Amino acid sequence: MAPTSATIQQALELLKAGDKATAQSILIPLLKAEPNNAEAWYLLAFTQLDQQRRLECFQEVLRIDPGNQAAKKQIARLAASQPDPGLAPVYSPTPRQPVSAESAKQAIEAKAGKTRRALPLDLILGGVVALIVVAILATYLWNGMNTNQKVAGLFSQGDCSEVATYAGFGKTFPRAIFGSLFSVYQHVEECQASLALEHALKSQDWSSAYIIIGNYLQAHPNGVFAGEMQAQAGDVLLAWTQSLATENRHEMAIQQLKGFQKQYPDSPSIPAVREAMMNHYLLWAKVAFEKKNYQEVESHLRVVIADSEAASPNQIQQATQGLAVVYMEWGQAQAKNGEIEPAIEHYDAAQQLDPGLADFDQLKTQAKLTRAFAQAAKGNFDKALAEVDNVLAAAESESGKIEAMAAQEKILNDFAHSSSMQAQEKMAESARRMCQQQQIPELPIFGTNPDWARLAVVSPFNIEFSAGNWLANTPAELHYVLCIEETQKVVQTCPYSGGFTVRRIEFIWVLSLYDLGDGKVYKTTKLKGSAPPKCGSQECFSSGAAGKDVFGGRPTVQQIETWLNTLKFVP
Repeated sequence: MAPTSATIQQALELLKAGDKATAQSILIPLLKAEPNNAEAWYLLAFTQLDQQRRLECFQEVLRIDPGNQAAKKQIARLAASQPDPGLAPVYSPTPRQPVSAESAKQAIEAKAGKTRRALPLDLILGGVVALIVVAILATYLWNGMNTNQKVAGLFSQGDCSEVATYAGFGKTFPRAIFGSLFSVYQHVEECQASLALEHALKSQDWSSAYIIIGNYLQAHPNGVFAGEMQAQAGDVLLAWTQSLATENRHEMAIQQLKGFQKQYPDSPSIPAVREAMMNHYLLWAKVAFEKKNYQEVESHLRVVIADSEAASPNQIQQATQGLAVVYMEWGQAQAKNGEIEPAIEHYDAAQQLDPGLADFDQLKTQAKLTRAFAQAAKGNFDKALAEVDNVLAAAESESGKIEAMAAQEKILNDFAHSSSMQAQEKMAESARRMCQQQQIPELPIFGTNPDWARLAVVSPFNIEFSAGNWLANTPAELHYVLCIEETQKVVQTCPYSGGFTVRRIEFIWVLSLYDLGDGKVYKTTKLKGSAPPKCGSQECFSSGAAGKDVFGGRPTVQQIETWLNTLKFVP
């Protein structure tokens, strides 16, 4: 709550309690500072006993806020309680008779003669009236001076309760006229503020007490109670902000503590105020931490760490250790959500602040392994295994290495049983290398399923088996590679007259079944295609050609399946 709003609220509560004097004591300084505060003028009207003064207050409200209905209603009520000028008796003069011009002339001369004769009496009466007025004014001023002297004496004796009873002095002696002549007004204001502060302190209404002090020092910087109130301001503020802390209103407490340092830079309470402000930042960070708002926690704790002038060594240590915990938990939350790079950055920051807080190498290892598992789940096993290899290379602790090796084993097992595109590519690549170079695959993902011994085919032709579960679907099922190579054999050469020849050629497929586990040939065979057409008694030859070749048919998939069935290696 802003100071002005708090003052208005306090005045309203005092009016409800019937304490008009105290309410007036806090409203008058406010209006000095804010003469266009309509709400303050409205409340001040209810502290006035004199109806005219009250009317003036409501008129001030309408000056500031012409549409204020509440002020209009109050003015209407005041008007209703006074005699209406429009209802006063109307004076009716006696009708005059017409007179002649001569009579009128005589009457005027007679009147003039009487006036000349009455002039000394008028002067005497005027002098008497003037003396009476002077006497009244003298008495009026004497009464004011006498009251002023009496109040000054009471004020010097510290009898504020009695001084406050003269709050109505301004009704008889308007301050606008006699402000420079009488000190009653200031004495009453100061005492009202002192009494209001005393009441607020007794009731532990720290916010009101602090506002009263601020308003008093603003209105009376050299007042009698200025030194005492300025000395109290720090303690009152600390008590107020402590009550705000119980309500978790740390932001407001910090604003008030910052304002105190600007308003009272030379106060002896400054060190305590600064320490209290740092405590509020720590408590505010704790509230944010419980809500897992790590970014806000970081902001509050960094304020404490950076302000070595205000924060004590103990507070800086608390903030540093707290920030390390924040970074660690922040990193764990990010790692869980797959935000690995930010997680590792926060682990590094936590380790820098408090190396002994946790096994950060293990935390970073877990984060990287989490990323590896995420890659594997997407079917990107190569990238996942590369991540694990990096972790193994960087692991310093034995536990870290063991954890990385366990992750590697799981990812390899998932890879072996995957039918993903990358798994299919690995199977095709390994089969080609086996047929071309007899190279055993480096990854231990092939043939790990003993219950499903399947094969891959490398052939210059598209081989589609008609029956039987011959082809492996996953690396774990791939135990063998069937390599098919086609050759041709001339089975007969038929001569014809003129030096022409016809060659009969048959196709032969050389089948080599390799064991992918050791790279050795498990079985091999040759399959012949159908026989080429026989040589005719007569043949036609192309112009310029010395002969021609005739081919038989290629071997069939059924021949391959028949041979595979004889092996019986598929369960």
